Amino acid sequence: MNTESKHSDSQQHGAGEAAEQSPPQEDLQKVHADLEARFVKLSSELSKTVDLLKDEIAARQQAEKAVRASQDRYKELFESTHDIVYTCDTSGKLTSFNKTAERVTGYAREEALQMKIGDLVAPAYRESLALMMNPPRSQEAPAIYQIGLMTKDGRRVPVRISPRLICWEENPIGVLAVGHEIAWSEHGKEPQRTPSADLVIRLEQETAELTRANGQLREQIARHEQSEETLRNNIAEIQRAVEERSSELFEARSILKEHVAALEKAEDELKRTAQEFEVRLAERTGELSKANASLRERVAAHEQTEQALHRTVSELELWVEERSSELARVSEALKNETAAREALEEQLKNVSAESETRLVDRTGELSKANAMLREQIAGHEQTEEALRKALRDLEALFATQRAEAAQTKDSLKEEAALRERLEGELKR
Repeated sequence: MNTESKHSDSQQHGAGEAAEQSPPQEDLQKVHADLEARFVKLSSELSKTVDLLKDEIAARQQAEKAVRASQDRYKELFESTHDIVYTCDTSGKLTSFNKTAERVTGYAREEALQMKIGDLVAPAYRESLALMMNPPRSQEAPAIYQIGLMTKDGRRVPVRISPRLICWEENPIGVLAVGHEIAWSEHGKEPQRTPSADLVIRLEQETAELTRANGQLREQIARHEQSEETLRNNIAEIQRAVEERSSELFEARSILKEHVAALEKAEDELKRTAQEFEVRLAERTGELSKANASLRERVAAHEQTEQALHRTVSELELWVEERSSELARVSEALKNETAAREALEEQLKNVSAESETRLVDRTGELSKANAMLREQIAGHEQTEEALRKALRDLEALFATQRAEAAQTKDSLKEEAALRERLEGELKR
């Protein structure tokens, strides 16, 4: 009855220790589940952002292609015409100057782009220049001005100029002018023809198309920059999540070390208990030997009762031999158990070292995964699998150690109960 009660107490004590050790395991599982959910969410958002960024890049490339095509057409038209074509901003500074304008004025394009249109117009035509810089926004037929342009060598060349306003988002940003050279005999007469009306219309169309393409390109660039900012934010958030996960894994490693230390402490306590039990068993064996010697002396002193006590002595000797044999078996089992405990302690140390090595390896894998994540976002699935495997290995290892420790404690407690029962029988 006493043995069963002690065995029940040992089971309750082992259950209590298991209950005390379960919360850290549950915390690790919760942390793992939470990190997995956050990692999946961030990966999904990152994938969407990457897809959006790809679409934005494709649209931007298409817009840039359209802009280049429009620019090529505009340049070809601008350079191939035999009319004078130039553009200037609202302050009058020249922003483009075609080859015909170079030929008529004698100024190279690089020189002209450092000048204002007022530097080329003869002083007598300043009033016309003011009107040319402020043409009407909408008109069926553009105004035509007959002015004189000053050449590089000081000559004055008569020309007819037709200016049109260049607008961006309904705001004037410059003037596009098309003209042609005339003879002095025609100067002051009514113009017989407009300066290449078709060319003006084509230039306006190309300018409008180029303006629209530039606007689309700016919008694409703005969206692309916004997508890049979103991508950088998502990458930063993933990096923070990985760092948090590494920190939590480090905390889990600390918790695991604490539990291993607790198991080692329990093993030391069990070893100390086993040593005390051996000492008590030796004391009881010595007392039994003394009792046996005393009994033999009494048998020698009472020879008159030898026949009556002979059977009792034989039975007692047989019982002592059985108990001695049983004690020898128990002692041998105890030695084997002690050797097993030493082997278990060595195995626990090896497991602890292996756990630390695995934790260091997993931490290294996490660092590598972080670097890979920065370089190649598409590799996040492999990193996630490695992290899951590492956590599963830690959980399995922790469960195995707990089970082995519990079995060891139960076995030692059962042996202690068995020895106490043997001592009780020896006393009886």
